[in-house]
Amino acid sequence: MSDSDSLPGAKEKLARSRAELLLAMGYQGDDLVHGRATALHADPQPSLLAKLGLGVLGRWWTRHPLNAAVELSRPLLDRYAHRHPGRLVAYGAGVGGLLVILKPWRLLSLATVVTLLFKGSDIAATVTSLVGSVRGTEPRNELPPLG
Repeated sequence: MSDSDSLPGAKEKLARSRAELLLAMGYQGDDLVHGRATALHADPQPSLLAKLGLGVLGRWWTRHPLNAAVELSRPLLDRYAHRHPGRLVAYGAGVGGLLVILKPWRLLSLATVVTLLFKGSDIAATVTSLVGSVRGTEPRNELPPLG
């Protein structure tokens, strides 16, 4: 047997170093062999509070008027991000920098901010769905029939 047969190949070295990195990041060794990455410390089931919070936040955002503007602009932004990803990141960084420097939220009162957050949101439906999810029942959709 020659020395070249006992030396690991490039693919074996890459696989070994990848497995060591993933183990160092907290992934299980058995799952690495099969190509699955399961975190050691990951909680498989989110807590009830996390479920409620995400559910309420999701329902609030789907009812908010700005959601429509975001959904309408998404195809345009997707195309622009595909063509000019660097420019989009630079524009985002510039806008973020301007927000930090100018601090426009200081010009608004707390009441104005709360009004803007809840404008157009159906607070009663959100609270009803929250209570229904705590009890384990699905909220009923009581919209009037069309036409």
